[in-house]
Amino acid sequence: MVIGLSVVLGLIFVLAWLSKRFNLAAPGGSSRMKLLSAMSVGPKEKIMLVEVEGEKLLLGVTSQQINRLASYDKDVSTDDHYPEVAGTNTEFAQRMRGLLKAGVSNHE
Repeated sequence: MVIGLSVVLGLIFVLAWLSKRFNLAAPGGSSRMKLLSAMSVGPKEKIMLVEVEGEKLLLGVTSQQINRLASYDKDVSTDDHYPEVAGTNTEFAQRMRGLLKAGVSNHE
């Protein structure tokens, strides 16, 4: 009986920690603000794209402060600004593979 209680309490604490760690909120949270994307650029630094009441904001977030890096109007799609994303242009990757296969060690 004590083991069962310990398992249940342990599970509750693990789920609470995971909820805090991954910022899991209840479904149907605030519809006025959405996190669209986040990218870690250092141990304590992030770049976040959020939407607040239809306006998209690019934020630089550190442990000490939050800075607005850019903002986009409601009707502007961010996909239009960056049609080519990292990983879609494979010219460099193809050339690098070719050089590695050829065993080239000198720079051109």
